[in-house]
Amino acid sequence: VSAGGDTRVLGDRRGQPWVVGLRDPDDADGVVTRLALEDEAISTSGDYERFVEEGYPADAIRVLRTGIDVGAFRDVQRAPRKRRLRVGFLGSFVPVKGAHLLLEAWGRLPQATRLRGTLDLFGPAQHHPEYQRELARKAEQVGAHLHGPLDRAGVVAQLCATDLLVVPSVWFENAPLVILEAIACRTPLLVADLGGMAELVSEGESGFRFRPGDVEDLAAKLVRPLEDPAMLDELYRSPPVLRGTADMARDVEAVYREAIESEPRARG
Repeated sequence: VSAGGDTRVLGDRRGQPWVVGLRDPDDADGVVTRLALEDEAISTSGDYERFVEEGYPADAIRVLRTGIDVGAFRDVQRAPRKRRLRVGFLGSFVPVKGAHLLLEAWGRLPQATRLRGTLDLFGPAQHHPEYQRELARKAEQVGAHLHGPLDRAGVVAQLCATDLLVVPSVWFENAPLVILEAIACRTPLLVADLGGMAELVSEGESGFRFRPGDVEDLAAKLVRPLEDPAMLDELYRSPPVLRGTADMARDVEAVYREAIESEPRARG
């Protein structure tokens, strides 16, 4: 399974624990380690309130931060800012990711303000054909540009060349990799004030937040950096603290092992 989201198992497997493999971040077909567990829930996002709402006891919840491939970002260099502010979106073109909200907000900007920037959206377009057609129509209408998905090197390069990354998802998210990687690239962020997005982006440190699903508020939050790009220079005054995938795997393994070792005592 992927350790980037939630892992839950109920009961055991005919008297034996379930075996969960953690994928090797450097080898898509490899496994870092295999862990045994039963009757456990674990999430690598701090957005844990919903676990309590579902009946999990609060004192049994551990918050484990998601890690990234730190080595890929160790020597990144940001591209110099150009005359027009480069606003971007990197994610799937599906409704919950909110690309339509960004296009709608962009279209509501005064034309003079909109001309101070460019808007480029990158992502796969193989799902929701009607939605894809609507995005294409809206992008053409507001002067934005839709692009296909990026490979790993392309993601890093694009993040370094983006002056403001917008993450307008309308669902909670866990710990979006695009946000973690943007922070690694010191890319200013504008995100929905919801779930894991709000948790990862501190106002005035790595970026700003807007009310989830609120096109007017998103448009208002876009105006200031477009009219005063220098405000973005106040972000990332301190180097971002990056957490690696090995750190995450180690912490996940520690929780699983603790649960396994304590199970016989609990039953005894």
